[in-house]
Amino acid sequence: MVFGVFSAAGLFSLFSLALHKDWLALGAALLGSLLPDIDTPKSSLGRLLPFLSIPIERRWGHRTLTHSLLLVAGLGLVCLPLYFLHRQGGFSTQALEGLSLEWEEARLHWLEAQTELNHCVLTAPVNGMVVECTLQKGARIAAGTRAFRLIDPVDLKAVLFIPADRMPGIRSGQAVTAQAEALGVSLPGQLIRVSPLVDPTSGTCRVEAHFVGGGRLVRPGTLVQIHFSDNPSPAQGEGTP
Repeated sequence: MVFGVFSAAGLFSLFSLALHKDWLALGAALLGSLLPDIDTPKSSLGRLLPFLSIPIERRWGHRTLTHSLLLVAGLGLVCLPLYFLHRQGGFSTQALEGLSLEWEEARLHWLEAQTELNHCVLTAPVNGMVVECTLQKGARIAAGTRAFRLIDPVDLKAVLFIPADRMPGIRSGQAVTAQAEALGVSLPGQLIRVSPLVDPTSGTCRVEAHFVGGGRLVRPGTLVQIHFSDNPSPAQGEGTP
């Protein structure tokens, strides 16, 4: 943008013309400096006109057609009648100044909205650890949409899938012990949920164990061995929130 304005000022000075008094030429210089980057939606103009920047980038790529002399010559031919029309009084400088001020006001509003979006903060009503984000960058969400999943990192829950033939004797409330061999840690807990349903694919039943304060010693997601109080054979489980 700065290069475009200085280039226009240099050309005007060769012909002893005042660029700051010709709003049409100044606007053309600003637009001309931004227009080549219309071929990418990542540029300032490309973000304002995605319906043009995205198809251009897909069809010709970045820094190809819009950065060529062909585009410069085409724009010159298009803008030349407008310039002569302005010089002959077809539309006033005052009208151009008004349009320029309106454009600048709209740009400032857009920048303000962009700043508010960048500083948008989501606050959870409870404390915890973020273990899952369900949002994608740039996606539009409605009110009430779940954005994150939080857990209490202090108390842990282990999920086990036990073969159906080993389910007899396993009951809710039964005492269990989780051993993380890699850490040399043993956590006492108890079963809080025993599903009576057998998965037809794996032939296992889902069992959940709760460990109060386990998060102080073991991080969520740690692989542990679960030992039941009435059954010395360990079962594999994964510590999850």
